[in-house]
Amino acid sequence: MHRVCKVKNIPVFETPTGWKFFGNLLDAEMASVCGEESFGTGSNHIREKDGIWSFLCWVSILASRQAEGKSANVRDVLRQHWSKYGRDFFTRYDYENCTEEQGKQVMERVKSLLSDPEFVGRTYTTNCGTCFKVLGIDDFSYTDPVDHSVSKNQGIRIMLNNETRIVYRMSGTGSSGSTIRIYVNTFSADPNTHDLPATLGAVVIDAWAFGNGLAFLKCILVQAEARDRMWLVKLRFRLLIKFAYHYQQCSARVILCGSIVFAIESIVAFMQHE
Repeated sequence: MHRVCKVKNIPVFETPTGWKFFGNLLDAEMASVCGEESFGTGSNHIREKDGIWSFLCWVSILASRQAEGKSANVRDVLRQHWSKYGRDFFTRYDYENCTEEQGKQVMERVKSLLSDPEFVGRTYTTNCGTCFKVLGIDDFSYTDPVDHSVSKNQGIRIMLNNETRIVYRMSGTGSSGSTIRIYVNTFSADPNTHDLPATLGAVVIDAWAFGNGLAFLKCILVQAEARDRMWLVKLRFRLLIKFAYHYQQCSARVILCGSIVFAIESIVAFMQHE
């Protein structure tokens, strides 16, 4: 979404996980649309995710196009958007039911990359032959632009070339214990990739190529599963149709928010996990 907002000169805000962070921005009229990486979207009418509102948003897009004599086919809308702004691919890996100690082990290992002077600039090659270079790494913190409160330790972000990013975060919102979430997103401007089937999304990145962090995590997971059979590993593929197209023709101030990684940026495709 940030690419759309840049073209339309609309401010974008990146917040930590949780709708509580949207309230100040809505009260200050700095935003009118918000969404999170788990694909809940809404506005200031109820201050909460609203699936019906999201559905009506898409219906209004198609109705408007039909009234203008344009194709009201969703696929055509998506292709038109991709041709102008490119396509984003996203997936999230959830490792649930881990103990606090297991979670700390993984996060400490990933955090150790922050102090590794050789990590930034390092190049990795995925299983499908794509090369990625590490451009930066940080521990995300958010400063509220309204009350200037600061929320620290919101996730370790690894920034790569080609607008690719991997984020590690420990969450306590699972059914039991802690959950480690790994978010992976990347961008493709190549129109030859825009119509790829969901199962071919792995052409963009193979997260397991990152031996420093993920191989260690994989090892911890295997050890935990063998020891107590308490780990449930989920690979969640989610798909979100972005709403930015609807706001290209209006002056609505759009907020891009969510759990560090923004699944709202554009059409999110599935990625294949090995």
